[in-house]
Amino acid sequence: MNYEKLLDLAGGDPGRAEALKEGLEQLARGTAGPELREMANDVLNERIDLHKAVAFEVYANHIRKRLNNFMTWYDALMPAERKEILAIGREYLANLRSGRRGE
Repeated sequence: MNYEKLLDLAGGDPGRAEALKEGLEQLARGTAGPELREMANDVLNERIDLHKAVAFEVYANHIRKRLNNFMTWYDALMPAERKEILAIGREYLANLRSGRRGE
């Protein structure tokens, strides 16, 4: 997937574009199962647009399941833990924006 498409999907934010790319690359390694691996590979290799891919029912169902699992985990966190996770996420994006990948 070319950088301009990533940047457009990320609303022009270079950090979010890099995070999106890293997320797709992680999915392409199969970390969330074979269906999402297939979707991520197709998106990264520009065989399908991300918006169209997530609209396919088979992919949407797997994404929904993962999001539900995340929300269950997140909802169980204490407020201090949520604040810490938010700070880690902000630092991660700031590092990506400054070119320090994955720090």
